[in-house]
Amino acid sequence: MAQWQNTENASPLFALMREMVDDVAPHLNGCSDDHPDIVALRARCMEEFKAGRRSAGATQAAVTRKTNEAAREKSTQGGLYPRLVGGTARQTKWATEIRGEKIGHSLGWGLGLNKGLAALIEQRTTAKFWIDTRNMPWERMVEKYLKA
Repeated sequence: MAQWQNTENASPLFALMREMVDDVAPHLNGCSDDHPDIVALRARCMEEFKAGRRSAGATQAAVTRKTNEAAREKSTQGGLYPRLVGGTARQTKWATEIRGEKIGHSLGWGLGLNKGLAALIEQRTTAKFWIDTRNMPWERMVEKYLKA
């Protein structure tokens, strides 16, 4: 018995081939694996599988893009501050967290958002800046980078 005709073979390719032969070309039942018509049928079935995988991949990619965009929007502190640019997704996420901590410290002291820090947030939109200055107090950041 040809490998593609063995019903115990759970290969989705062979299952599709058996289904197509039963529906379209019953005269191919009993043909060997190397018969030209079976080789062509296998190639056609492989193309259908590839198309199905591409379609499924495109659908999954669209879902992933939508999820990533939602996360990116969420990571900009609710859209109150400019989106950080530059760097990898991981770096921008980290920089956004650092910037959020500095804002939180400023607001947590009951001072409101310091005008200097607010100006710094508006001007410095690169992830690298926030990562490089993560250990610097915001008062020093304002002094150093706004006066420069």
